[in-house]
Amino acid sequence: MKVTKNEYSRYGIWLNERAFPGEAVNTIGFSLYLPDCDAQKGKEAADRLLTKAAVFHMRMRRESDACVLEKTESCAGSRMGELLKKKEADCLWERLSQEPFREKLYEFQVFPVAEGGSFLIVRFHHILIDGFSMCQIAQGFLNELAGRADADPVNWQSDPLQKGADQVHEEDPEKFWMSYFDGMDGPTELFSGRTRGLKRTWHRFSLGADLTEKIKAFAQAQDLTEAAVFSGALTLYLSRAGRKKEAAFLMPRLGRKTEEEMKRVGCCTLVAPVRVRTEEGMTFARLCAQARTQAKRASEYKEYGMERILSVVHNSGILSGNISEYVLNFYTPKITAPFPFEIHMSMDGAMHNHLTLNITAFQDSYEILYDARDGIYTEERTEAFHEALISIIRQGIAQENQDLPISEIEIVGVREREKLLSMSGERIPVSETDAIPDLFRKAAARFPERPALYAGDKAYSFQELDGVSSRVANALLAQGIRQGQPVMFKLRRDACLLPVMLGILKAGAAFIPIDPEYPQGRIAYIQENSGADCLIVNEARCKEEREAMRERQVTVFSAEQLLEFPDASDPELYIPQEQMAYCIYTSGTTGRPKGVQLSHKGIVNITHPGNNPFNKDISGCGTGIVAIGSICFDISLFEIFVPLFSGMFIELAPEQALANPKELSRLLEAHGANMLHCTPSRLTAYLHEEAFAKALSGVEVILAAGETLPGSLVDELKDKFGIRIYNGYGPTETTIGATITEAGDNRTIGRPIANMGIMILDESGRLLPYGVSGELCIYGNGVGIGYRNLPEETEKRFFRRYERRMYRTGDLGRFAEDGRIFYQGRNDFQVKLRGLRIELAEIENCIMGVDAVGAAAVQVRKIGGREQEKIAVEYTAHYQEPKNEYEKAICEAFEKTLETEMVGAGDNFFELGGDSLHIAVLMSEIETRLPRTELLFEDVFQYPVPELLAQHLYRKKAKVDKEEKNPLEELSYQGFSQLLKENALSDGEKEIKTHSLGRVLLTGATGFLGIHILMELMKQKECFTEIYALVRPTKRQTPEKRLKNLLFYFESTDFDELIGTRVFAVPGDITQEGVFEEPLEVKFDTVINCAADVSHFAYDDKLERINTGGVKNLLSFCRANKAALIQISTISVGGVYRKENPPLTLTEQDLFLGQEIRNQYIHSKYMAEYEILRSAVKDALPVKLMRVGNLQGRLSDGEFQMNRRSNAFTRQISSYIKIGKVPQSLFESTVNFSPVDEVARMIVTLGRLPEKYRVFHVFPEKEVPFRKLFETAAKLGYATEVVSDAAFEHYIKELGSEKKGLELLEGILVERPDLAYADTKVTQEFTGKILRQLGVSWNEITDGYLEKYFRALDEFGVFEEELL
Repeated sequence: MKVTKNEYSRYGIWLNERAFPGEAVNTIGFSLYLPDCDAQKGKEAADRLLTKAAVFHMRMRRESDACVLEKTESCAGSRMGELLKKKEADCLWERLSQEPFREKLYEFQVFPVAEGGSFLIVRFHHILIDGFSMCQIAQGFLNELAGRADADPVNWQSDPLQKGADQVHEEDPEKFWMSYFDGMDGPTELFSGRTRGLKRTWHRFSLGADLTEKIKAFAQAQDLTEAAVFSGALTLYLSRAGRKKEAAFLMPRLGRKTEEEMKRVGCCTLVAPVRVRTEEGMTFARLCAQARTQAKRASEYKEYGMERILSVVHNSGILSGNISEYVLNFYTPKITAPFPFEIHMSMDGAMHNHLTLNITAFQDSYEILYDARDGIYTEERTEAFHEALISIIRQGIAQENQDLPISEIEIVGVREREKLLSMSGERIPVSETDAIPDLFRKAAARFPERPALYAGDKAYSFQELDGVSSRVANALLAQGIRQGQPVMFKLRRDACLLPVMLGILKAGAAFIPIDPEYPQGRIAYIQENSGADCLIVNEARCKEEREAMRERQVTVFSAEQLLEFPDASDPELYIPQEQMAYCIYTSGTTGRPKGVQLSHKGIVNITHPGNNPFNKDISGCGTGIVAIGSICFDISLFEIFVPLFSGMFIELAPEQALANPKELSRLLEAHGANMLHCTPSRLTAYLHEEAFAKALSGVEVILAAGETLPGSLVDELKDKFGIRIYNGYGPTETTIGATITEAGDNRTIGRPIANMGIMILDESGRLLPYGVSGELCIYGNGVGIGYRNLPEETEKRFFRRYERRMYRTGDLGRFAEDGRIFYQGRNDFQVKLRGLRIELAEIENCIMGVDAVGAAAVQVRKIGGREQEKIAVEYTAHYQEPKNEYEKAICEAFEKTLETEMVGAGDNFFELGGDSLHIAVLMSEIETRLPRTELLFEDVFQYPVPELLAQHLYRKKAKVDKEEKNPLEELSYQGFSQLLKENALSDGEKEIKTHSLGRVLLTGATGFLGIHILMELMKQKECFTEIYALVRPTKRQTPEKRLKNLLFYFESTDFDELIGTRVFAVPGDITQEGVFEEPLEVKFDTVINCAADVSHFAYDDKLERINTGGVKNLLSFCRANKAALIQISTISVGGVYRKENPPLTLTEQDLFLGQEIRNQYIHSKYMAEYEILRSAVKDALPVKLMRVGNLQGRLSDGEFQMNRRSNAFTRQISSYIKIGKVPQSLFESTVNFSPVDEVARMIVTLGRLPEKYRVFHVFPEKEVPFRKLFETAAKLGYATEVVSDAAFEHYIKELGSEKKGLELLEGILVERPDLAYADTKVTQEFTGKILRQLGVSWNEITDGYLEKYFRALDEFGVFEEELL
C-alpha cells in the first residue's frame, strides 16, 4: 500500500519523516522491567505475540518521494540481549528510544538483569502503530506472560492496512477549520531557548491514588471525561501564561469509530488541534466542559489531516507558524498484570514541538510522562510545569472551590511561587532617617577641601558647595518656602545649577527641573499641574520670566541672587524619607507629560556605596565624573549624587559640550575625571573622533544607561581602552534604576539592585511561570510616590500585590535561567531612545494637530542596519485624489483587487496588503480599465503607487521609455574586456591541470544547489582538505543538525565519517560583515558562494542586500584570506534586447553587451558579477563565475527542491497543466533543463581549473522539447490541449475575468515576456571545449528521468488547484 493523502493517519507521519530526515520523530516504544520474570520466558512470550499479530508481518520501503507498506509472510522475532544491570538497561532504553528507524518497523529485545528478572525494550516506527495500539501490545505481552492470552479483547489478525469508514461531515472541512481558528490570537508558544536540535528529554510523575480518585470523582460529578479535566488545566495554564484569552494544543484522537475498529492493531490515530477560549468569570468545571466540547468538534474533522489544516490557517492568513507547541496525549487503556512490573512509555523519539504530556493510567494512579524539547524545557522547568498543572487541578476540583472563577486560580506551584517572590537584589542596611541633604552633609564633613564641582570657570570644594547651597536654602526659607513645597528651576548648565538643587532640598522643598528649551505650552502645563508657585532662573532671564509668569502668580527668583544670600549656616531641617524630594515630568499617553514624584528614600537607597556594581566599583577608584545627562531626566541625579556622596567631583558639562566630542574631550582631561556618563549611541558616534578617543585613555569607568548597549561597543571599550562599562534599567517612577550591571551581555538588563525586586506579572497582576514573558513590575525602596495630581493614573500604575507596593512599568520581559532579566520591549507606545523615555502618542498627537495630516504613526527604527535608532514618523495626508484618467483607473483597480475603499493616488499597493498573487488580479483589473495597456508583473513591484504606475504606463504608451538611458551603460567596465578575453583555450593547449580547492567555505549549503555541491565535493574527497558549510541556525536546529538532516533527505550515502572531521557546519550569514556568527581562527583557500534569494521580485531591498551586498562582504572576506571566489550566477544575466535592434549573444567572454535587465533578481545577480569582475581587475582576485541554467530535479531520481513553489519554471508548467491548455508556439519550442546533480558535478570539475579560466556557462548543450514535458505529464493523467496562440490568448483572457482563474494563471502571468523584447541568446562554446578536453560530458535526459521528475512533483501536489 502506498501512503497517500487518503491514508490520513500515516500520511502525516510520512511527511514528518520527510521534514525531519534522520531524526527519531517517528520512534515510539515502551520498556518493561519484570523483576520476577526469567528473560527466556519473556522472549518466548514476545515471540508468541509477534507471530500471531498481523501488524508485525509488515515492511516499509521508500520509493522516491513515497512510502510503501507491504505485507510479508514472516516476521522478525525478538532478540535476547546480554546481561545488564538495571541502571544500564534504563540507560540503554533511553538511548534506543531516541534512535530513528531506517528500514525496520519494530524491534523487540529482552535482557536478563543482574539484580534479577528481565528487561524488555520494544520500539516501533509510528507508521506501523499508534499509541493506543502500543498499549494493546504492552497488555498483550503481559497477558502472554501470565498465561491468559485468551483474555485479550484484541483482534490480533486484523488487517493493519485496512482503512476505517470515512467520517461524514456536516460542513466542508476547509470551511470548518477556517471558522474554528478565525480570529485566533497567535500560536501558543511560551518559552524560548537555545534548542539542541530535536533532542528529547523526559520526565515522569505519578499523581498517586488519592488525587487520581479525586479527579475521577470530579469528572463524574460534572459529567466530564477525565481527559477534559487535564485539558481544562492545560488550557488555563497556556492561556494565562501566554497572556491570551485562549489556548491551543494538539490532541491525538482515535480514528476508531466502531467496536470492531477498537480491537484493531495498527495506526489509526490522527492529531487534531484544539482551540479553547477562556473567560475570567467561568468556573474550572465550565472551562473543562468547554475544552471537552472543542476537542470533540475538532475530532469530528480530524481526518482532514494536520498538514492540510495548517495549510488552511496559513493561506487564510490566520497564523503564520505552528498552531501550538504543546501536545496532550490521554491514553485510556489500563495496563495490569498479576505480577509486579515497571513500564515506561516513549511517544516521541525526537521533539519538533516543545512539550508533550502523555497521561496513562497504570494500576490505580495516573502517570504523566513529559516528553520535552531539550533546551526549551529543562528538568527544573518541567517539574515547575507539572507542579503548576497539578496545583491548577487541585484548586479547580476542590469541593470548596466549585464556584471559584478561574481568574482566582494561581497557575504557579508552591515552589515556583516562592522563587518568583524572591527575585530581588541583595538586602543591605540603609539609614531609615537620612534624607538627601544629610548624605551631602556627611560627605562635606568627610572631604571639606576636596573639589566638589567644576562648572565653566567656577569651582567649589565640598565645604564651599555646602555653604553656597545653604545660602540658597536660607534665602528660600526667608521667602516662606514650606516643607514639601514644589519649586521649579529653569537654569543653564552652569555653576548655579547644583547649589540651587541642593539648596531647595536643604530647605525641605522638592525641586522640579525645567529645560530652558521646553516650549511655553509644556512649561505652563507643568506649572499648572504641579501647583508650583515659584521659579528659579538665571539672572539674565529674570525680567522676561517675571513677565511670562505674572498672570500665573508665580514668583521668579534669580539664582545668582540666591547664591549671594548672607546666611550660609546649615538649616539642618528634619526631612522625612517618605517626603517628595523632586518631581520629574515624563511623557504622557494623552500627549500631556506626567509629573513623577520621588522621595528621599529612593535616592538614599540607590546612592549607597554597596547598592550596585557601579557604586561598589567607583567607591574604591573614582576621582570625578563628567556629567552630561539632562537635568530633566533622572539619570542625571545618579551621575551627580552617587559620586558626590562618595567624595568625588562633578565636572558639569555645559550645553555646548553635550553634542561636541572635542569639548567633551577637553572636559575629561581638564581635572582628571576618570568616570563618564554617556548614552551608548553617543559613545558610538564619538569614538570616531581622535580627540575623544585620546581622552578616553584616562577614563576607567563609564555609565551607559538608558539604551540597549551593543556588544561591539562593550568589546571596543574593554579591549582598546580597558574601560569598565555599566548599564542599567529602570523607569523614573522607581528612582533612576532597578537594575545596574557591568556590561558584557547586551541581551539582558541584569538583576535587581539592592533593596529592590522585580516580579513578572500578567495584566491582572498575577504571577506568571518563571521564564514566561510578562510585564515587569518593580518593588522596593525606590518605588515612587505617584503622579502629581493624577490620582487615576497613579492608581493604574502603582498598586499593592503579594504584600508589596509595586510599579507597573509597561515593559515586557522574562527571567533567564540564572535570574537575569531579558528585556522584550514595551506593551504600550512608550519607548526609550538614547536614554530618553518618549511617549510616541505625544508626538502623534502633535503631528495630528497639523491641518493637512490625516493620520500619523511614529516608530523607532534602526537606520541602515546599524545598531543606531532614530524616530521614524510616517503620516498620510487627507486622501490624495487621482488627477487623471490613468490614476483614477489604477486606484479603482487597487480597490477592486484588495477589496478596500478610498485608495488614493499616493497609496502603496503592498502596504495596503497586496502580494504577488494579488498582482495577477490587479493586472487584469487595470487592463480592463485601460485597454491596450502593456502592463508587466515587475511594473507593479517597481511602481507600487498609483501616481507612479500611471506615469510609467503613460510614458510606455507614448513610447517615451525608448529614450531612457540603460542604467547598465552608466557603469564603468574598465579592464573587463582584457580580463574576459583571457577566458579562452590557448592554441595548442592539450592538457589542462586541475588543483585541489584546499580549505573551502561553502555558502548557501542548505539550498538546493548548495547541498548538491557539498555532496559532490564529499564524493570527490581528494579535491578538498576541509569544508566549512555556512548555515544560518534556526530555533529548531543547530547548523550541524540542519546540514545532516538535509544530507539524509537528499542522499542515501553515509557521510558521517566526514561530518565533524573534514566537513563542519558553522553559523553565519553573508549579509553580515565578517560573515561568521563567531570569528574562526582558520584561513580559507576557496569560497564557493551558492547563497542567494531567488525571488524574481521583491518590494524592498532584500534581493540587492543578499545577492549583491552579500557578495561584496564575501569579496572583502576573500581579500583578507587571499582566497579564490567561485560565484554561482545565472545565464539570465544576458538579459533581453528590443526586437527592432540586432540580436545579442552572451558568451563566456562577455558581461555587458547592451542588454537590458527588467527583473530585480537578474539585476542583483548581474551587479554581483560586476562587483566580482571589478575586484578581479582592481585587486587581481582569483574568481570564477558559474552561470547556470534552468535548475531542475536531479538526474538520479527526479528529486526536486523542498520548496517547489519558489521555482518559477515549475509554477509556469503547473499553471499550464491546471488550466489544461498550452499554446502551439510553446509546445513546439525547447527549454534549457539542468538537473541539479549534473550541474553540481560540473561546477566542482570546473572550479578546480587554473585561475585564468574565469567564466563558464554550466548547462547541457541539448535542450528538452516542451512537447516531451507535456506528454510525460499526460502519462500521469494531466493531459493538456495544444491550441493556437490566438486561441490561447483568448482563453486566458476569458479565464482571467474571474479571480479563481487568475490564481490558476499566476505561474504563466508572472513569467510572461514583454512582446517588445527578445531573450539574449546564450552559448557555451568555451565551456563545451573545456569539458570535452577534460573528457567530461553531461548525462542524457531520458524519458525515464522525466517521469520520475513529474512523479516527484505530483506527489507533493504541485498540480493540485488547492495548493494555490
